[in-house]
Amino acid sequence: MPTTFGKAIAPGRAHGNAHQFGAVSEETAIEMARGARATLKVDFALATTGIAGPDGGKRGKTGRPRMVCIVDDDGIVTTHRATFPGQRMDVRDRAAMTASASFGDA
Repeated sequence: MPTTFGKAIAPGRAHGNAHQFGAVSEETAIEMARGARATLKVDFALATTGIAGPDGGKRGKTGRPRMVCIVDDDGIVTTHRATFPGQRMDVRDRAAMTASASFGDA
């Protein structure tokens, strides 16, 4: 599920999208980034969502997938799906580094 901050800045939508499409979905990440941009009144917003561990989420899902999304000042959406190895904090750190590096592409 999206973090408390993500749910606060995209009320209802990100949480609902996580239930409808899954925590590691493009729809959830996009709504979180759009919500952050609108609520915080910033030019760019970034959101990451996904499963950080320890076991990859629901039965049958393996790895630690993440979805990274950036919404720019023109409303253009860029998403990236990745799976990172390692423990929970490693996965979160790698997702944050990927998201930060993505700003250069947006």
